[in-house]
Amino acid sequence: DELGFTSGTITSLAVYNNFATDRPDGTTKIYLGSTGEQELSTGFIPATELTLVYDGNVDYPSGENTITIHLQTPYEHVPGNLVMMWYRPLDIDYTSNEKFKCQRVNGLRAHYMFGWGSELDPMNPENGMALDTLPMITFSYTEESVENDLGAMTISGTELPTVGVPSNYTIKVRNHGSEAQDDYTVKIMGPGEAELASVAGPPIGSMETVEIVIPWAPNTPGNYDIYGKIELDGDEFDANNRTANLNLWVNPVGVHAVTIGAGNEYAVLPVHTNRMNSLFQTLYYPDEIVDISGDIAGLRFYTDFGASADNVPLSIWLGSTTNANLSSGWIPSTQLTQVFDGIVNFESGYGTANITFDRPYTYTGEDNLVMMIYKASGEISYGMNYFKCQTLNENRCRYIYSDNVVYDPAAPPYVSPSAQFPMTTFMIEAAEMSSQIFGTVTGKNNLPLADVTISVDDGLYTTTTNVRGDYSLNVPVGTYTVTASADEYHSQTVVDVAVYFNQPAMVNFALTHTPTDDPHIPVVATALNGNYPNPFNPETTITYSIREPGRVRLDIYNIKGQLVRTLVDEEHAAGHYKKVYNARDNRGRPTASGVYLIRMSAPGYQKTSKMILMQ
Repeated sequence: DELGFTSGTITSLAVYNNFATDRPDGTTKIYLGSTGEQELSTGFIPATELTLVYDGNVDYPSGENTITIHLQTPYEHVPGNLVMMWYRPLDIDYTSNEKFKCQRVNGLRAHYMFGWGSELDPMNPENGMALDTLPMITFSYTEESVENDLGAMTISGTELPTVGVPSNYTIKVRNHGSEAQDDYTVKIMGPGEAELASVAGPPIGSMETVEIVIPWAPNTPGNYDIYGKIELDGDEFDANNRTANLNLWVNPVGVHAVTIGAGNEYAVLPVHTNRMNSLFQTLYYPDEIVDISGDIAGLRFYTDFGASADNVPLSIWLGSTTNANLSSGWIPSTQLTQVFDGIVNFESGYGTANITFDRPYTYTGEDNLVMMIYKASGEISYGMNYFKCQTLNENRCRYIYSDNVVYDPAAPPYVSPSAQFPMTTFMIEAAEMSSQIFGTVTGKNNLPLADVTISVDDGLYTTTTNVRGDYSLNVPVGTYTVTASADEYHSQTVVDVAVYFNQPAMVNFALTHTPTDDPHIPVVATALNGNYPNPFNPETTITYSIREPGRVRLDIYNIKGQLVRTLVDEEHAAGHYKKVYNARDNRGRPTASGVYLIRMSAPGYQKTSKMILMQ
């Protein structure tokens, strides 16, 4: 009777707040469900019995506001009482001056719980407090059922890509409608609603969820947002056609992002914005920097600030040391190199602080990296301001702060060492420490083979052999997988090829000949012989042999295991066969660059092999 309808599809809701301060990007989960219960006096209805309709960030502005939330998943309410669960995960900053408009009702129709030190579990909530107070709320609904609606739920992937380097971004798509869908497009969008990349979406049934991987290489460095988007003709509910933004810090060509730490703790370091002065120092170890050497051009910290801290003066030093820890004391700034001396602004809410150095620091990767950060300011921020941190390795850090003492980084005072340090991402322009993979490829009668495709790490580096069967590839120092493939020959792969600086790695191949489709050549065994060329663009030829007559199926799948194309599904006589794949799906649409799987099924035989499309 309160809702004014007994059944319908709820598409959005609104609550009414009166906050003392802005709370942007508040992580929020909302669940809806139906029940015959009249009260919640005995406890929560767990989220396992409800439907997650919203999982994202909500802006809660200061003052009196109407906060409208468009549901990511429209909820089809059936006759009964409507249940709503509202979950705010662990948030460091909290004040009792943030309120919502409410009213008291008859009966204990609400249940409420909060915690200070650990996250609550909506799937298995503990007993809290039964209340007779409910928030004022507005539901928007339609009485018609939804037939065609796809929702772009989330986008995920590296937040620190490099210009020109492809990275995979995963967009989660859910079919909220009653009709299956197989003709839609999934896109990565950028600033100004620019389309950055797109793929044809795979078939998805009603109420199913799929994760769609889209490779994308940025071409512009800088800090900007991307988001996922769905385009479906006849979509009845367009409010959920795009994901929330994913903020990127795109590095210039040759610059790599190396992140150290998991950020599973919060602390007021490396900068204490609630004190006038703070001094922090820590070590980072070569294995944490994944043995990369080069010029460190900047860094990133990860923040959760209750209030913004503007115009914070910071000085940063870097250096190298053979000391295993800081148990013997600080390493003074006079033994380090100053890389930054300027102003940093820290925004409120969850975010990042990106600092580009005034001068890069050349790190050789041989010794431990030292970082010192000094703040000396006549102003302080009064918010509860924290950095994501973690505790690893005893005595690796030192930290001190005060409102009265001005510290000298060249002669820091004594303070006990600790193990807690901030989650840190360094921007490193890696040194060109390259080497070489080389070798010879032979075929029938041990004769050299020309025009053999040599592929390193699924097409990351490729070349072909010359008339003498020789090849060579310049590659950075590392460990690789090397594959040789040629027409009418079985492909061959060698794994764990270690390449060291000034120590080239030799990898020779002796390829086995694949019988042709000459009917006079007997078939020894049923086999999927592979494809050539591999990598390919735009076509590749798949060869296979059938010994026992029967039905044969040849399917192409993407790396997520989703069917892309059925090339063959018919009866075969014994013999040798070839089939051309033209990089299109079952609907004739072009497929994106990436790794694909060939799966062959025949009587008493099944095999899968890998191929790479490079456009």
